[in-house]
Amino acid sequence: MVAEHLFGKIRALLEEVPGQSVKELASKLKVNRTFLAGYLQAMEDKGYVNSRKVGPARMYYNRQKKEV
Repeated sequence: MVAEHLFGKIRALLEEVPGQSVKELASKLKVNRTFLAGYLQAMEDKGYVNSRKVGPARMYYNRQKKEV
């Protein structure tokens, strides 16, 4: 599925370089920024990524698993 492929690519890009903006990710993935912003918000809602506002941009990171 396309969604699973996109999910994996986003996770891999954030693993390589944590703290990327929607604009950076959209450019690398060659997808619409508005679409990707919604997709990243859904990923954040489900607990796969975290975001942080830095100036006008929202930066995304893979969610870190807590060690027990």
